[in-house]
Amino acid sequence: MNLPTNLAGRQEIVVRQRMIRPPSELVAENVTNVRKCCLWGQGMVIVRVGAVKDAFVAGETVQMLLEIENHPNLAFDDVSVSVDRIVDLMASGNHHTVLNRTKKQKFPGVPKSTSYVGENAQFMALPLPISVVPTTSGSLISCSYRACVELSAGLFTNNARLVVPLTIYAAPPPHEAYSMAPPVFWQPQLIAPAVEVAVGVPVVAMQNPGPSAPPDPSLEKRVPNPTYAGAVSKGARLVEARCGSSKRSSRALWTLAHDVLCADVYLWRGQEWRIGCSQYAYPQNIGPVMG
Repeated sequence: MNLPTNLAGRQEIVVRQRMIRPPSELVAENVTNVRKCCLWGQGMVIVRVGAVKDAFVAGETVQMLLEIENHPNLAFDDVSVSVDRIVDLMASGNHHTVLNRTKKQKFPGVPKSTSYVGENAQFMALPLPISVVPTTSGSLISCSYRACVELSAGLFTNNARLVVPLTIYAAPPPHEAYSMAPPVFWQPQLIAPAVEVAVGVPVVAMQNPGPSAPPDPSLEKRVPNPTYAGAVSKGARLVEARCGSSKRSSRALWTLAHDVLCADVYLWRGQEWRIGCSQYAYPQNIGPVMG
């Protein structure tokens, strides 16, 4: 015989709900008739809570002002403020509620016949954990929060309580989540910022002056005689010299090792050759004279 078994599963649900409306001012009040042993009345206690807003972000501090009018002849030694989370699960017509206390903090008590009203109101600060999940509402899962102020006068006495709803939104992601971290080797050094310096430079048009007179042909004759040994190929042994336009009739045997070349035009093997030399006695160009 096979007995039916229940199937169970677990799945995490992450909800990010943004703030869709601005927060409003929080003002709440509750009047409690204090009784001892559920029979004898001790008087009336009025508890008021005021805050600038009723919506907070995870990691923020809940700041409230607490006013207490203690009319009975009782001392409330224990005053606590807590934030509770209420999770409602609904499926197939069934309902299940899970209550968790997120944060609780104790404050100084209230002596007999003492009231904290107006300037004497107590300031309460309750930091919320950064890991608290936001408030959500849905057809299957809903998550809500409430702040509970509770005054206790001891055994056999009912407590004075004030419960106010709170809305908690998801904390914004850190800036580092959207920026790229620099590499490990990136170590820039601090340098001085660039400074622009405006320097006015006049624009001058370059002009080549035209010749004022034809060149003087006598200037070409003032060039010093070149000294160069081996201006022509090593196989040359005879050089016929020609100065200007007149040829010398006598032939001179000049070796190439001699530095007695006194003209820039030479007749060799039936052709005229021009040799240009620099001031370091190196040839600029060697070749036959054209035209």
